[in-house]
Amino acid sequence: MARIRTIKPEFWTSEKVVECSRDARLLFIGLWNFSDDHGIHPDSVKRIKMEIFPGDFDIDAESIRRMIDELSIHCLIRRYSVDGEDFLKVEGWDKHQKIDRPTYRFPLPIDDECTCLQEPLDEHSTSDHPRKGMEGNGREWKGMDLSTPHGVDVTFPPDGNADQPPDDENDNAKPDRIPVQQVVDLYHELLPELPKVQKLTEARRGYIRQRWREDLPDLSHWRNFFNHIRKSDFLMGKSPGANGKPPFVADLEWLTKPANFAKIAEDKYHRPLRAVR
Repeated sequence: MARIRTIKPEFWTSEKVVECSRDARLLFIGLWNFSDDHGIHPDSVKRIKMEIFPGDFDIDAESIRRMIDELSIHCLIRRYSVDGEDFLKVEGWDKHQKIDRPTYRFPLPIDDECTCLQEPLDEHSTSDHPRKGMEGNGREWKGMDLSTPHGVDVTFPPDGNADQPPDDENDNAKPDRIPVQQVVDLYHELLPELPKVQKLTEARRGYIRQRWREDLPDLSHWRNFFNHIRKSDFLMGKSPGANGKPPFVADLEWLTKPANFAKIAEDKYHRPLRAVR
């Protein structure tokens, strides 16, 4: 059941919030109305679409997924699974929503630590350690060879358990251990034709950290990834633009966004160019 919620003035100037697109901000507010009194909502694209954007025909399932990714990257929500069901939890909920007679419909995370993809920026976030109880990344990859030096290895650490928080022997996934600037430098070195990173924003840092944790766990994998990008005429700006428009040219932020990275891994952008007539 939808509920009336509170929006505090500082919401509009939060650095995390303003880093998100306008549609993602609207979705974030909409989640408050339809979440239970713990700030929890099913992680269901169809349900969110029907509840928050029922009359917006230009917003499809992929758009909703991108918005949810934005909110997760900026630590405004956390995603987790309990007994095979996926949920979203609004961060900082108890600090901002005061409810007289709360009702709870959905389970809390097994481990109530935040799993932000970047360092906390404000009071919405509490921790940068990965959570327990979340299911691993179940994407099926094709296109890039994931097991050879010419591909990208997206497997988890040797123990095969992506659910456990890092320990002293495996703590290179912590935000302060991820060499974000070295990744940027490697991008500039291997792909000098592509747009340079003029400003390393928190959103861009978040995308790089997410890729490091989920797909590219060291610099050698990033090197293979960037070399794979070079093989795509489309991503390198060598494919003619449509209807006389300039060709598309990828940049580091675009390459590291979840939806785009998945398509790159599936070789969606490595098809042979059609002959230009």
